[in-house]
Amino acid sequence: MSRFLNKSVFELNEIEWWSNWCTLEWLNDSVYLFHSNVFKEELFNRVGYLQGANLLPNFLELAEQKIEKEGACPSVFVFKEDKERIKLKDYKLTDELIVMTLRQKINGFSQVTIEQTTQDKIDEWCKVYLKAFYGELSLYKHVYTILNKLLENPHVQLLHATLGNFVVGVSALYESKECVGVYCVGTLPEFRRKGVATSILKHASEHAENLGKPLVLQTFLADGVQKFYEERGFVKVYSKLVYTKNPRFA
Repeated sequence: MSRFLNKSVFELNEIEWWSNWCTLEWLNDSVYLFHSNVFKEELFNRVGYLQGANLLPNFLELAEQKIEKEGACPSVFVFKEDKERIKLKDYKLTDELIVMTLRQKINGFSQVTIEQTTQDKIDEWCKVYLKAFYGELSLYKHVYTILNKLLENPHVQLLHATLGNFVVGVSALYESKECVGVYCVGTLPEFRRKGVATSILKHASEHAENLGKPLVLQTFLADGVQKFYEERGFVKVYSKLVYTKNPRFA
């Protein structure tokens, strides 16, 4: 189902996607910075790089200042193979981001319907996403604003899953030149283990296959769903270690 994936292909897909959710700054040709005054997780407040891990420490002080100004804890995402090359004082290893690509066909569930999200369903998409990932709706206004902009982006396809007459799951596809990334795969807690996420992934895989591009996704090790993706045909390509300065929940 997937040809060989070059690491930088997915990295750029991921960077482009999350730049719609927070502020992106390129500190040089390879090192980038994400920061947000809304989302406080490591994903949105981090320094990362495409290559040249040895240059990363040169930008840490500037990155820390910008992230801490937003009221978040700075994080650094380091390719696992580079962990011995970078020494990060005052940072603790807090997680690992696993990057995976699909290698076989996925079977969905016929009772789950996947549809492309249009303006009239944005409200439900927001609520399902927030309940799935945060358990509450305090960020509704911010996510709603982001989604309205994403509807105008030709590289983005927002999806929602219905079971009966209810929207119970959501996701987003981001198409770049050489791959399709699937993001924000979330299901309402009371509808989990009913094939919702699997059906979303099946739809995503068919979309990517029609484009002749590999499908990729990312998942944090702490979320405990790597096995779920492996059972549906995804394989690990590489990973990034997450180091956080003064983590709130160390």
